[in-house]
Amino acid sequence: MQSTDRIAPSARAAANPSPSGAAARRVVHGGSACLRYWVMTSVMAAAAAFWLLPMVWVLVTSLKITPNIVRLPPEWIPWPITIDHYREVLFGGSRTARIGRAFLNSTIISVGRWRSSW
Repeated sequence: MQSTDRIAPSARAAANPSPSGAAARRVVHGGSACLRYWVMTSVMAAAAAFWLLPMVWVLVTSLKITPNIVRLPPEWIPWPITIDHYREVLFGGSRTARIGRAFLNSTIISVGRWRSSW
């Protein structure tokens, strides 16, 4: 096999093609592409955090004791933490708190349909 020093320039170009596509743009633009990447990553991370914020607030509120739910200023870290609200909703006997039974019924139906599809 020949070394690359002995190959003609046209053959060397055919053996090692220049970068194309995204790699070529990175080479040409250099630092600006890197900056654009980090700016877009930061913008998307901020948008994701903003989008997830209501879900985090619901989770935090569900772990608070009842008097602290409407406290001003709002607390982001609940203390004391309680799971009484989950216990009430899943296992409570009131008419509005029969989600546990509905969840169990849905699970039984979906597992039954999943098993019948085999």
